[in-house]
Amino acid sequence: GLYRVDPDRGTWEPFHEHSEICNPHVQFEPSRGEDILVQWNRGCRTDAEGRIVRLVGDEGATLYVIDRNGANERVLPVGKPLTTPASGHECWIGTSGRILLTTAEGNTYTVSPGDAACRLVCRGFLFVHISVSLDGRFFVADDFAHGRLYVGHIASGRLFPLCESASSCRWDRFFSQPHPYMTPDDKFVIFNSDVTGVGQVWAAEIPAGFLDALADGPAGSP
Repeated sequence: GLYRVDPDRGTWEPFHEHSEICNPHVQFEPSRGEDILVQWNRGCRTDAEGRIVRLVGDEGATLYVIDRNGANERVLPVGKPLTTPASGHECWIGTSGRILLTTAEGNTYTVSPGDAACRLVCRGFLFVHISVSLDGRFFVADDFAHGRLYVGHIASGRLFPLCESASSCRWDRFFSQPHPYMTPDDKFVIFNSDVTGVGQVWAAEIPAGFLDALADGPAGSP
């Protein structure tokens, strides 16, 4: 279940239930705050005490959107049979009402409620965690095959490597996963790395002109 919390009154209440949202990653759409993005782990199972015993079934994960009251459920065209399953890492693209997501094979897509299909942004990288700049133009993602961080331009699919995170990128050690995001001024990318043996927070400076070159390049170019 999903719960609505009022920090001013100190109250909480359930407002939406679903039997297969054991890892929902809920996110309010930022412009109006009317819609909520939910990850649906089809086939997940929990025991009597609520512990996850199976994170996802053969169908894999997909996504759906509900309104702020928990109604008007809209399943997005993500995961089998239209794409490989969602990786479970997605975010709203600024105030556009669209969503950016990665899938199990690392492809990156955009989609919005009501679309018949996702639009491919880029492929060929094992991208997992993904985040979008405040203005909705750029994204940053971690390539789990190498621990490398990339910054891309959403409209064109053009992307550049930014830096090596030097993180081990292990699925069983969350602090080793980079989880990168761009600061609101577009000057730094913040990420995790366990290069020293422990999980620490790092910052990579985005060079002057880097984003301009990324935006001005030809669509689809590396």
